[in-house]
Amino acid sequence: MHEGQTPMTPGHHCCRGHFPTFAIIMLLIGIFWLLNDLNILVTSIPWLPIILIVLAFSWIIGFYKRK
Repeated sequence: MHEGQTPMTPGHHCCRGHFPTFAIIMLLIGIFWLLNDLNILVTSIPWLPIILIVLAFSWIIGFYKRK
């Protein structure tokens, strides 16, 4: 943050320079889920919750390693 800027200053962005990985993954999961519910994409992936759990743990571990 530059001198004189506060967190609410229009030129300040919370996560500027970071790729919105979480948002992209949530968007893809939502699209996949919708297509599956509409029977456009009919698949049975019983291991999807395991993938989401592993992904969440990797984000949490990565967050604490950066600190």
